[in-house]
Amino acid sequence: MGKKETNIILAAILIIIGIGGILKQVFNINLFGYISFWDLGILALGLYFEWQYFTTRRSPGILVPGGIFTVVGLFSFLEALLGGLFFTHFPAGELGVALGLFQLYWFGSRNKFLLIPVGILLISALDEMSTNFFRWFNGSLVWSIGLIAIGIYLIANRKRN
Repeated sequence: MGKKETNIILAAILIIIGIGGILKQVFNINLFGYISFWDLGILALGLYFEWQYFTTRRSPGILVPGGIFTVVGLFSFLEALLGGLFFTHFPAGELGVALGLFQLYWFGSRNKFLLIPVGILLISALDEMSTNFFRWFNGSLVWSIGLIAIGIYLIANRKRN
Protein backbone atom coordinates (compact mmCIF):
# COMPACT_ATOMS: atom_id res chain seq x y z
CA MET A 1 0.00 0.00 0.00
CA GLY A 2 1.44 3.34 -1.05
CA LYS A 3 1.56 6.62 0.81
CA LYS A 4 -1.42 7.97 -1.13
CA GLU A 5 -3.68 5.06 -0.11
CA THR A 6 -2.50 5.29 3.49
CA ASN A 7 -3.35 8.99 3.60
CA ILE A 8 -6.83 8.32 2.20
CA ILE A 9 -7.51 5.63 4.81
CA LEU A 10 -6.20 7.87 7.61
CA ALA A 11 -8.34 10.77 6.35
CA ALA A 12 -11.45 8.54 6.25
CA ILE A 13 -10.83 7.33 9.82
CA LEU A 14 -10.38 10.91 11.06
CA ILE A 15 -13.58 12.02 9.31
CA ILE A 16 -15.55 9.14 10.85
CA ILE A 17 -14.20 9.93 14.32
CA GLY A 18 -15.08 13.61 13.82
CA ILE A 19 -18.62 12.77 12.70
CA GLY A 20 -18.96 10.51 15.75
CA GLY A 21 -17.92 13.37 18.03
CA ILE A 22 -20.42 15.76 16.44
CA LEU A 23 -23.23 13.20 16.71
CA LYS A 24 -22.43 12.68 20.40
CA GLN A 25 -22.34 16.39 21.22
CA VAL A 26 -25.27 17.61 19.12
CA PHE A 27 -27.70 14.68 19.04
CA ASN A 28 -26.48 12.60 22.03
CA ILE A 29 -25.88 9.64 19.72
CA ASN A 30 -22.94 7.55 20.91
CA LEU A 31 -21.48 6.24 17.67
CA PHE A 32 -18.57 4.51 19.36
CA GLY A 33 -20.33 2.96 22.35
CA TYR A 34 -20.05 -0.75 23.13
CA ILE A 35 -23.53 -1.53 21.84
CA SER A 36 -23.01 0.03 18.42
CA PHE A 37 -19.29 -0.73 18.09
CA TRP A 38 -19.60 -4.45 17.39
CA ASP A 39 -22.24 -3.65 14.77
CA LEU A 40 -19.68 -1.46 13.05
CA GLY A 41 -17.32 -4.46 13.10
CA ILE A 42 -19.85 -6.61 11.24
CA LEU A 43 -20.49 -3.77 8.79
CA ALA A 44 -16.74 -3.30 8.28
CA LEU A 45 -16.31 -7.02 7.60
CA GLY A 46 -19.04 -6.89 4.96
CA LEU A 47 -17.58 -3.79 3.35
CA TYR A 48 -14.18 -5.50 3.33
CA PHE A 49 -15.61 -8.43 1.34
CA GLU A 50 -17.25 -5.99 -1.07
CA TRP A 51 -13.99 -4.04 -1.41
CA GLN A 52 -12.07 -7.27 -2.05
CA TYR A 53 -14.22 -8.06 -5.07
CA PHE A 54 -14.46 -4.59 -6.54
CA THR A 55 -10.71 -3.99 -6.38
CA THR A 56 -9.74 -7.29 -8.05
CA ARG A 57 -12.87 -8.20 -10.06
CA ARG A 58 -12.12 -11.85 -9.37
CA SER A 59 -14.20 -14.43 -7.57
CA PRO A 60 -17.70 -12.86 -7.42
CA GLY A 61 -18.74 -15.51 -4.88
CA ILE A 62 -17.19 -13.30 -2.18
CA LEU A 63 -20.07 -10.86 -2.76
CA VAL A 64 -22.54 -13.23 -1.07
CA PRO A 65 -20.98 -13.05 2.43
CA GLY A 66 -20.18 -9.40 1.71
CA GLY A 67 -23.84 -8.61 1.09
CA ILE A 68 -24.96 -10.59 4.13
CA PHE A 69 -22.49 -8.97 6.55
CA THR A 70 -23.04 -5.48 5.12
CA VAL A 71 -26.82 -5.58 5.42
CA VAL A 72 -26.88 -7.31 8.82
CA GLY A 73 -24.23 -4.91 10.15
CA LEU A 74 -26.09 -1.89 8.81
CA PHE A 75 -29.43 -3.04 10.24
CA SER A 76 -27.86 -3.87 13.61
CA PHE A 77 -26.02 -0.57 13.76
CA LEU A 78 -29.14 1.45 12.89
CA GLU A 79 -31.20 -0.48 15.42
CA ALA A 80 -28.64 0.18 18.17
CA LEU A 81 -28.27 3.80 17.09
CA LEU A 82 -32.01 4.45 17.08
CA GLY A 83 -32.68 2.60 20.32
CA GLY A 84 -34.52 -0.37 18.87
CA LEU A 85 -37.11 1.76 17.12
CA PHE A 86 -36.13 0.65 13.65
CA PHE A 87 -37.06 -3.02 13.16
CA THR A 88 -36.15 -6.52 14.15
CA HIS A 89 -33.13 -8.39 12.84
CA PHE A 90 -35.24 -10.99 11.05
CA PRO A 91 -35.56 -9.21 7.68
CA ALA A 92 -31.90 -8.18 7.80
CA GLY A 93 -30.72 -11.74 7.26
CA GLU A 94 -33.12 -12.29 4.41
CA LEU A 95 -32.24 -9.00 2.76
CA GLY A 96 -28.54 -9.72 3.21
CA VAL A 97 -28.79 -13.09 1.48
CA ALA A 98 -30.97 -11.56 -1.26
CA LEU A 99 -28.45 -8.75 -1.83
CA GLY A 100 -25.51 -11.15 -1.85
CA LEU A 101 -27.17 -13.50 -4.34
CA PHE A 102 -28.26 -10.58 -6.53
CA GLN A 103 -24.70 -9.26 -6.57
CA LEU A 104 -23.51 -12.75 -7.52
CA TYR A 105 -26.04 -12.76 -10.37
CA TRP A 106 -25.19 -9.23 -11.52
CA PHE A 107 -21.39 -9.48 -11.40
CA GLY A 108 -21.09 -13.23 -11.91
CA SER A 109 -22.29 -15.57 -14.63
CA ARG A 110 -25.81 -14.09 -14.85
CA ASN A 111 -27.46 -17.40 -13.99
CA LYS A 112 -31.16 -16.52 -14.06
CA PHE A 113 -31.99 -19.22 -11.52
CA LEU A 114 -30.33 -17.07 -8.84
CA LEU A 115 -33.17 -14.56 -9.24
CA ILE A 116 -35.73 -17.05 -7.87
CA PRO A 117 -34.37 -17.14 -4.29
CA VAL A 118 -33.59 -13.40 -4.55
CA GLY A 119 -37.24 -12.66 -5.34
CA ILE A 120 -38.59 -14.98 -2.65
CA LEU A 121 -36.27 -13.58 0.04
CA LEU A 122 -36.91 -9.99 -1.03
CA ILE A 123 -40.70 -10.37 -0.94
CA SER A 124 -40.56 -12.17 2.41
CA ALA A 125 -38.26 -9.54 3.95
CA LEU A 126 -40.30 -6.62 2.62
CA ASP A 127 -43.44 -8.26 3.99
CA GLU A 128 -41.84 -8.59 7.43
CA MET A 129 -40.47 -5.05 7.34
CA SER A 130 -43.83 -3.61 6.30
CA THR A 131 -45.46 -5.00 9.43
CA ASN A 132 -42.74 -3.38 11.54
CA PHE A 133 -42.90 0.03 9.88
CA PHE A 134 -46.64 0.46 9.54
CA ARG A 135 -49.02 -1.47 11.75
CA TRP A 136 -51.91 -0.99 9.31
CA PHE A 137 -49.75 -2.06 6.38
CA ASN A 138 -49.60 -5.79 6.97
CA GLY A 139 -48.75 -8.84 4.92
CA SER A 140 -52.23 -9.45 3.55
CA LEU A 141 -52.31 -5.93 2.16
CA VAL A 142 -48.91 -6.45 0.50
CA TRP A 143 -50.01 -9.73 -1.05
CA SER A 144 -53.28 -8.17 -2.23
CA ILE A 145 -51.44 -5.27 -3.87
CA GLY A 146 -48.98 -7.73 -5.40
CA LEU A 147 -51.75 -9.86 -6.87
CA ILE A 148 -53.44 -6.78 -8.33
CA ALA A 149 -50.12 -5.65 -9.85
CA ILE A 150 -49.50 -9.08 -11.39
CA GLY A 151 -53.03 -9.12 -12.82
CA ILE A 152 -52.61 -5.66 -14.36
CA TYR A 153 -49.25 -6.70 -15.80
CA LEU A 154 -50.78 -9.83 -17.37
CA ILE A 155 -53.61 -7.80 -18.91
CA ALA A 156 -51.23 -5.15 -20.24
CA ASN A 157 -48.86 -7.78 -21.59
CA ARG A 158 -51.73 -9.60 -23.34
CA LYS A 159 -52.63 -6.47 -25.31
CA ARG A 160 -49.06 -6.11 -26.61
CA ASN A 161 -48.93 -9.67 -27.98
